[in-house]
Amino acid sequence: MTSEISKLVRSHRGERSLRDLAGGLGLAHQTISNWESGSIPSLEYLDKNINFDGIAEDDKFFMVDLINLVADYEIEKINRLSSSLIAELE
Repeated sequence: MTSEISKLVRSHRGERSLRDLAGGLGLAHQTISNWESGSIPSLEYLDKNINFDGIAEDDKFFMVDLINLVADYEIEKINRLSSSLIAELE
């Protein structure tokens, strides 16, 4: 999952600098760098820090894709935990 997020960020950033993309999203450039390096943002972080007002349409689509990837990752974690608990109960 981390590689999917990294690929998404790199692809969306394209030729733009980290600072340009981060500025367009209203985030710190280190945040974008962390995502490119494999850090997975939490849904809580995204909910708290992303303001869709005033960002470019392509950046909005990027953020939706990022949110969906993070949600998929969270669902995978929940499923693994649930499976582990069920296995212990059997």
